[in-house]
Amino acid sequence: MSKTPSRPISRRHFVQMTSLGVSSAAILAACGGDDGTDDATATPQGELPTQTPAPTALPAAQVQVGGDLRYGASRDITTLDAHIGTLSEEVTVFSGLYPSSLSYSDDSQLIASLAEKWEYPDNTTLVMTYRTGVTFHDGTPFNADAVKVNFDRYLDPATATSGGASLKRKIASVEVVDAKTVRFKLVAPDAVALSSIGGIRMISPTAITKFGKDLARNAAGTGAFKLKEWQKDDHLTMERFDGYWNTAKAPVRVPRLDTFTYRPIVEPSVMLSNLKTRNIDVAAAVQPVDFKDLKGTSGIVAVERLPSSSSRMYINVNRAPTNDLRVRQAIGLAIDREAIGAAIYFGLGRPATSVFSPTNWMYPKDRAVPKRDLAGAKAKLAEAGQTSLTLDMVLPASEPYRSISQILHASLGEAGITVNIKQLESSQFLEALKP
Repeated sequence: MSKTPSRPISRRHFVQMTSLGVSSAAILAACGGDDGTDDATATPQGELPTQTPAPTALPAAQVQVGGDLRYGASRDITTLDAHIGTLSEEVTVFSGLYPSSLSYSDDSQLIASLAEKWEYPDNTTLVMTYRTGVTFHDGTPFNADAVKVNFDRYLDPATATSGGASLKRKIASVEVVDAKTVRFKLVAPDAVALSSIGGIRMISPTAITKFGKDLARNAAGTGAFKLKEWQKDDHLTMERFDGYWNTAKAPVRVPRLDTFTYRPIVEPSVMLSNLKTRNIDVAAAVQPVDFKDLKGTSGIVAVERLPSSSSRMYINVNRAPTNDLRVRQAIGLAIDREAIGAAIYFGLGRPATSVFSPTNWMYPKDRAVPKRDLAGAKAKLAEAGQTSLTLDMVLPASEPYRSISQILHASLGEAGITVNIKQLESSQFLEALKP
């Protein structure tokens, strides 16, 4: 958000200002029932005060393998480059294609993935030991040299990764110790460096060299699935990777599916129609009002879960007037979070108390919910010498952002802040955030 910008707003110039409301993906999945009918599973878009208990796992002998899972999402991905893509939908796809050094357990604790173990010999040195016998989808061996190539690329300013600049300030050097060991020297002790370093997804060095910028349309990771095809705005299909390194560790073959088909479906009504007619098996972005209606519907199982992300506002702090803390405080005080929770999430969401989601170990469980204070917002604006303010905002042209924008426009307007809102498709939105 900025006042009449003369150029696109850089992600590097943004700072997280305030969480508007916590959200979770809404999921509907069609599955075969014992009586020959189909069941479906739904998860609402919005934070949930409770969480549906996890389904009971079937014994290995009863687990069926094979088939295609058709997954409906609210928008298409913009890239297959795991160092560039940041959309939640891209993360969904990347999870099948590109494991990282570390992963997370169900209770959000860091666990081994491509890295078998890690240790801190001192408070500025992280040593990771990687698995052997792992191969990329294109046949390239995975080893410490491959890890070094990935970090060199990720930290290179020319790659223009969203987190490269901040991570580069943390890392003094990346050193290959031997074929399975990498040493990360930190600039200073850093409590979150492990999660930052452990989260970088690994791409085949051969693919990096071969495709260059065309990596955006190609993929070669070490994941359970490999890319089969991607037809932009229609579907992306991944097929099981027979050489997946983690297959032997499960009682049932991994992955259990033969293929996973990702389908972008922008309009919520079309998403529901596709689910009800069994043209998709999973609807991953169900609007809260639809979720409420679907609960109890025959053939549909509604699954509520805690969210892993939130709806957030980012503010440009390098340009007037939002470089003034008092202006940013006024914006935070003017936002009607309760209205967003009630009108957009239909009671399935609640105002966030942090930019971290409730599933994150850093989520402040005891922090009070920010209260709206119009008088306080106006006082902050007056203190900053801004009695009438006009700001520009860009938002993705999808729900829930379209509906949230209406409440933002009204609530900020009551504080004397006029907001010019421009909604952009995913690729245009990301492009607008570049320098």
